Amino acid sequence: MRAYKIAIAIIWLLLYINLLLNSELRKFMISNALNYPSLAPWLIILGQVVFSLVLLPCSIFTILSGMLWGFELGVAYSLIGTVLSSCMTFFVGRHLQNNWLCKKNQGALGRIFLLIDKYHWKASFIAYVNPLFPGSSLGFVFGASALKFRFFILGAILGTLPLQLILVFSGSIGEYLSIWMDTWLKWINQ
Repeated sequence: MRAYKIAIAIIWLLLYINLLLNSELRKFMISNALNYPSLAPWLIILGQVVFSLVLLPCSIFTILSGMLWGFELGVAYSLIGTVLSSCMTFFVGRHLQNNWLCKKNQGALGRIFLLIDKYHWKASFIAYVNPLFPGSSLGFVFGASALKFRFFILGAILGTLPLQLILVFSGSIGEYLSIWMDTWLKWINQ
């Protein structure tokens, strides 16, 4: 399991660096987003939902939103994708609660459920604001708990917003970083 987490972290980091510094890839994505302006946001949102359902980090789509649409629209599209992903994983978790997760309601998982029941939306907020927790899979756990959906989504939106803003901003400045990196590499190679 540890090797899986390390592999995911390395793949995510390589994708992140490639998106920020590869000007050809960025030009390709931006030209396709401009060619299909009404379809592109939905593809980003769909990608985010699919990644969350298969337990993969979705932050790459947040960065892409900033790169493709700038800060304001990037935050809007990214937040829509995050909310939809959270809803989907919550409802899948709620469905799983009735099946096999209720049998596993002991040990560490049982203690987590007790904390969620005690702190309601604050538990969701703290889990989502913490960048160490995998945000794409948090909905499964909260859905399996007794937490009401309205409390979960309130905490999820408030908790995910700071990281959304940071990642969209880093995506929106990717063009400037790429120009700076190209200039720096040319200067080093001389």
